[in-house]
Amino acid sequence: MSRLQELLEKVEVTTAFIGKKAKDGIDFLKLNRDYSKEKNKLSLLYEELGRIAYQIHNQETNDVNEIENLCTQIKEQIKVVDQLEHEMNNLRDENHTIQEDHGTKETHIPENIPKPEAGKDGFLLLKFCPECQIGNNPEAKQCISCGHIF
Repeated sequence: MSRLQELLEKVEVTTAFIGKKAKDGIDFLKLNRDYSKEKNKLSLLYEELGRIAYQIHNQETNDVNEIENLCTQIKEQIKVVDQLEHEMNNLRDENHTIQEDHGTKETHIPENIPKPEAGKDGFLLLKFCPECQIGNNPEAKQCISCGHIF
């Protein structure tokens, strides 16, 4: 295999790796934003529960049904927060990109991602995604980075 061919293959692998890492980073940021919003909603529900409990303690109200309603909302909100936290942990724990091998790094692309092809001049032929600008195989039906359907 010629040095140019080896270099082209490394560029292909690197392009796919960068696309995957960019997509994972964006996905994690979106999940983190949603997690923060839902966690804030949970805090507001707890605050409201405390306010009502204090009013009942001071005999300003005796609406125990409102406490029951808030407790139900809190249970549902905890499920939402836990699900988002679980998704964030799964995304963080995915480790299918770089493996250490005797002090060198080897990048592995999942087999279902078609590699870019070299044209007659030896340069890579790429179909660039209109959403994220990542280079894809010209025959690709979906972006390797953001999942955009071509």
